[in-house]
Amino acid sequence: MKILRLAVTAAATLALMLLGVGTAQAYPAPVFNMSLSNQVVVGGHSLTVTVKASVKCTMWEMRFDGHSAHTTNSSSFTHTFATPVVKHKTVRQVTAQCTYSSAAGAAGHSIRITQATSPVLRTNVTLLPASTHTGAAAGQHNSAAGGLPNTGGPDLWILIAALALLGGGGIAMARSRRRTSADSNSANPGVAS
Repeated sequence: MKILRLAVTAAATLALMLLGVGTAQAYPAPVFNMSLSNQVVVGGHSLTVTVKASVKCTMWEMRFDGHSAHTTNSSSFTHTFATPVVKHKTVRQVTAQCTYSSAAGAAGHSIRITQATSPVLRTNVTLLPASTHTGAAAGQHNSAAGGLPNTGGPDLWILIAALALLGGGGIAMARSRRRTSADSNSANPGVAS
């Protein structure tokens, strides 16, 4: 009798747990992302921003440097902003947000449609003064000499110093081997080498 009661209690507990799982949302969470044509732009050039969502947005809103752009009923949106001319390196932010319809409801219950907004997508854009621009494609930055920017590689003097140390070490090792072989020959004069 105790085993039967235990089995009934376990079955009832399992049934209640399964009914409680029905309140989970039946739809996957939407995904939102933003991409820029360039994150480092020479001031005065254009910046193209593209946003995409896994849902259809009833309205997209993008903002950059006090300007905004809107579109409706789209899962993606691309807009080109003009960037301001700056006198020194400046960081500004691009933001975007999607308003969309969200369906939610428990299993076996009615589904309700509500308006939802995405998290605000934010990306920093670095604006450079035009004086650092040396004729490369718009929006790209080169060093003042017109070559590649310093990417953190070693300077020539470090290479020369390393080669000198390597050569000095090789010479010291060769001399120590000669000295060792000369010392062993003088300790055993009858042994031919």
